[in-house]
Amino acid sequence: MRKLYGMRLVAKRWQEIIDGTPTFWTFVLSILPPDVNEATVLRSGNGLLAIVYVLTPRTGGYLSAKDFFASWAHIFPRWSAYRGPLLSEYLAKPAPHLEKVILKGSESGDEPLELLGGSATSLRHVDLSHVSIRWKAGLFTRLKVLKLVKISYLRVHSLEVSGMDVITDTSSS
Repeated sequence: MRKLYGMRLVAKRWQEIIDGTPTFWTFVLSILPPDVNEATVLRSGNGLLAIVYVLTPRTGGYLSAKDFFASWAHIFPRWSAYRGPLLSEYLAKPAPHLEKVILKGSESGDEPLELLGGSATSLRHVDLSHVSIRWKAGLFTRLKVLKLVKISYLRVHSLEVSGMDVITDTSSS
């Protein structure tokens, strides 16, 4: 993002081109100031957005995950990627454009989640750590990457997904 803003300073014409190209504006990050994220959403037009919560303090302190994601709930149908903690109010409902999910749950073990309302067919990349989901046949039909770390309630140690074996780590440490 810093490089993009730097390129905007080269010339007024560059700024117009960059600002007018929605594909440059695809990431909303918790470590960025709210006005930068708002500009990203505005400049992205109707394009898809990756929503990323980074567990790093920013100037002015932490923004809680709930507050950060609540700020972007109005564009939920445009989310193409989600990285952050398990927030069931977003991840338990269908999201037709969501292709990538990276979740970190609590080590105490949450109740199993009905990921995307049980309709996760658009997902291509799933990375779950300390997260329990309800498994059913056909949940991931287009999946390319599946990473499971310390998943409770998982009764098997390997899964057959799109013709490939995925080894899981259910041990506790």
